[in-house]
Amino acid sequence: MNFAKTSALQNIAAHHNLLASRPVTSARMGIVTGDPGFGKTSALKFLADQTNAAYILPYSGITQFGVISQILSALNLPQGLFLRNCVDILFEDLAKREANFTLLVDEGDFLDTKSLEFIRSIHDKYSIVTILAGHTRLSSRIKKYPQIKDRLMPLSIRPGTSDDAHLLADFISNGIDFISPDLVDAVYGQIGGNLRRLDEQFTLIKTYSEELGHIQIGLSLWEKNLVTRKAA
Repeated sequence: MNFAKTSALQNIAAHHNLLASRPVTSARMGIVTGDPGFGKTSALKFLADQTNAAYILPYSGITQFGVISQILSALNLPQGLFLRNCVDILFEDLAKREANFTLLVDEGDFLDTKSLEFIRSIHDKYSIVTILAGHTRLSSRIKKYPQIKDRLMPLSIRPGTSDDAHLLADFISNGIDFISPDLVDAVYGQIGGNLRRLDEQFTLIKTYSEELGHIQIGLSLWEKNLVTRKAA
């Protein structure tokens, strides 16, 4: 699986590597926060693809049982019928890994108290590298749990840069100059550092280029296309 090596991805990967380099007797938990669209999810999926990691994506209303089930699925382990069965299956597997394991939790804002405590407990018991990721408000919420907060190394993800926009456009174009540099700058100037929205816009431009026979789309041509579509 390929991902654009944006600053967000590089920073989160470095954050993971720093946690993984810590002794197993130390806290190896991190928290990554940032507004939606800044590249957290892509970075976590990249880490899951490149390392010995399990990536889970909690949802609104998820329970502790649901979180454990997601971890088991990420590890390709069988599901238990009851919570105790699931915990036993997971503990048996983690014991074999000897701290050589990373748990990546996206959308950490959705975790309830029992789920947070469970994740802390398996971190403490098996010394696994654990990264919680979520909205900026996740940090404020975690402050309510000193036993978790005191273990966390924080990382705040900033908006994508102009260099990120050019890198993303090149990645989407697969190395072919479908999108001219002046158009990349114009799109970035309009959208800003939201990588998700930049991705969507550059994909639209690439599709338009393909419709015209894979020619490079510059700013003036793209503006004419937008005018034509509005008129239609």
